Amino acid sequence: MGYVWAQSKMGFAYEHGTGVPKSPEQAAKWYHMAASQGHAISEYKIGQCYERGIGVPRILVEALRWYRSSAEHGNATGQRLLAEMYEFGKGVEKSYETAAEWHAKAAEQGDQWSQMHLAELYYRGRGVERSYEEAARLYALSAEQGNAFSQFSLGYMYEKGIGVVASMERAMELYRSAAKQGDKNAIAALERLEGPVT
Repeated sequence: MGYVWAQSKMGFAYEHGTGVPKSPEQAAKWYHMAASQGHAISEYKIGQCYERGIGVPRILVEALRWYRSSAEHGNATGQRLLAEMYEFGKGVEKSYETAAEWHAKAAEQGDQWSQMHLAELYYRGRGVERSYEEAARLYALSAEQGNAFSQFSLGYMYEKGIGVVASMERAMELYRSAAKQGDKNAIAALERLEGPVT
């Protein structure tokens, strides 16, 4: 037991080497202490340690367990990470339906990555009924937060008129925003439409 906020801060300090030598093992130890008391951020942090095998052995079922606890405590990052485990079948049987449910919860809290993942699921009709309009809406929310993949994807939808009214002007604007961040698909799209990107 102990003061969970302080334990979480210690985990962060050891993870990043802030004021103490960087130590994945110490970071995992402190995150585990805070997570064991229900600290949602520490729960997904120790989950990441188990998923990646950093400071602890790589055990996907443990990662899943901690992500689920964080998700159930309402943490958007925990919800997204849990959704990704189901989406890609990591440590659990793949389930697009369950992935969509948890991505939706995180997306509602403004998580740009879950907005992007959920948009993909709607675009492809995986785990949800296919809806290009909903895909476009979610890509737009993510794109507004600067997500390059969502900017490119929404740009493509505007270029082709999928789920939105076609607009080359809007498509180019989105492609340029994504290209500035180094998105290879957006750069390729600009080269296809305008010639070499300098």
